[in-house]
Amino acid sequence: MLKTIIIKSIIIALAVYIGLGIYLFIFQRKYIYFPDNQDFNSCKGFTGAEIINFNGTRGYYKNNGDKLIIYYHGNAGSACDRAFIKDEFEKAGYSYLFVEYAGYSGDKNSASKTALMGDVTHINEFLKTIEYGRLIIAGESVGASLALYHSTIADEDKVMLLSPYYSLARIGQIHYSLFPIKLLLLDNYDNSEWIGGIKDIMIIHGIEDRIVPIRESKKLFSEIKTDSKRFVEIEEAGHNSLFGYDKTYLSISDYLK
Repeated sequence: MLKTIIIKSIIIALAVYIGLGIYLFIFQRKYIYFPDNQDFNSCKGFTGAEIINFNGTRGYYKNNGDKLIIYYHGNAGSACDRAFIKDEFEKAGYSYLFVEYAGYSGDKNSASKTALMGDVTHINEFLKTIEYGRLIIAGESVGASLALYHSTIADEDKVMLLSPYYSLARIGQIHYSLFPIKLLLLDNYDNSEWIGGIKDIMIIHGIEDRIVPIRESKKLFSEIKTDSKRFVEIEEAGHNSLFGYDKTYLSISDYLK
């Protein structure tokens, strides 16, 4: 009797485990991308910027001179949500280009690694149509992956990353430790693949980040082979509160000089 109960319990547990694994596999992109469907064409934060659409990739662009910074936002919200950061860029005399992704801000396509990396390629092609002398590529979280990828196909001067990870598979394994995430993950942004040519980089990360633990960012930082690198720790900051601290803005401002 007891043996039968144990066997049934094991079968039920396996069925639940497999079922959850299948569910995570099928719906995994819903756990990676959290787009905001705000109207891309009516973002009050970028009122003074030019709205661009280059080969299907959209962005907010403003020419303030020959220094340009490209910004890739995180996996949640939209480029419009990050409009407040442009003030730091303009104070330093930079032109800016905030990139919006496939599947975000009312776009009818689906967000995926292939689609977002395609956006990066389109933005790099757009750069060939404008004039600039100095280029900084920046990104946060998933956007940090896109910034790093962009650095492999562009001749940038500096790279600035906020809350990056070593690889998305490692982050998934932290949060779903019972499953073989690397085998299940369709969109594994592996940042370690894109750091070989980095010339100058700054990473900013919150010490209290529970979504992307700071150790993952430090692991990535340790493998970047350049003497021109700096790592800034923001005490008490979590993954979604990094911009709530003066030290974050001061570090950005200093790096842009």
